[in-house]
Amino acid sequence: MTNGRGRPAYRRVAGAALMVLGAVLVGYGAHYLIQNGNCSSTGYASTGTVARCGGGEGLSVLSVFFLGPVLAVAGWWLGRLWGALWPATGIALGGGLITIGAGPGGTAITKTFGLVAGACCLALALASVGHTVRRRLAARTTSAAAHLPSVSPVSPASPAGPGSTLVVPALQRPLEAMITADGGVRPLVSRTR
Repeated sequence: MTNGRGRPAYRRVAGAALMVLGAVLVGYGAHYLIQNGNCSSTGYASTGTVARCGGGEGLSVLSVFFLGPVLAVAGWWLGRLWGALWPATGIALGGGLITIGAGPGGTAITKTFGLVAGACCLALALASVGHTVRRRLAARTTSAAAHLPSVSPVSPASPAGPGSTLVVPALQRPLEAMITADGGVRPLVSRTR
């Protein structure tokens, strides 16, 4: 089964699932890395004592910097989902950052940063979706308008009054004819050379 563009539908579905999994891993890793902040497995750093890490930092680093981005880009490429990678990553990252405030750990600064940065990621992702939808609708409208005739009919009882000549501009092609008040069409441009 194909999706109308000659590609198998299973590739598109598998690509979308892989891309979403990668984006969720980025959001998950960012959530825990920012929530934990500066921690150490020994409790000490070059600046003095710091909080002890709770474990699982390796998975967070792996998911936010390596595994998550690789899976997201691989799924994006596999499914040929142009225009979907940034919104998926922005929504997952924004969700991961906003939920820092709901967790038990983290300071007030960390929770505020998570809320502000997460809201910015979500806003940019939604703006990207809006831009993509608007661009695709404009392309669809333009392709539909190309099939319309270049001169639209005007009824003889037009608001311009009897005996006047109405000129109707073309949609895609240059003006080639005008419609007179009695409904006749008169060419404006001679095609002889």
